[in-house]
Amino acid sequence: MQNQPKASWLLNSNQSREDLKDTKCAFDSNIFTYFFKDGVATVQEFYRVTETTPLVTNLVGVWSPNSGLIMTKLQKWDRRTDLGGIQMTAAVAAVTNRKSFCHLSLDLLSLI
Repeated sequence: MQNQPKASWLLNSNQSREDLKDTKCAFDSNIFTYFFKDGVATVQEFYRVTETTPLVTNLVGVWSPNSGLIMTKLQKWDRRTDLGGIQMTAAVAAVTNRKSFCHLSLDLLSLI
């Protein structure tokens, strides 16, 4: 199965985000909110590191009639570097020749 592009959402929200507190959203979601205060729109992204962790918000841009839209230059994964203390286990295997790769692939298939 090919990777499907994720949808992006832009939601109008109140400043307190109280209306979003129970929202379920994945770490890799593309959900943005905006709210107006004194004629300026603040644009934030929000996500959860895991289903049970608190909602995380990052300021990603502001809009005003005079300046237009000014967005952060940081890429999504540069903004989401703090996993809140969650530890991930990972492994890397260096494959130096084709025979090693075939052997490694068969070993991994046996785990499924």
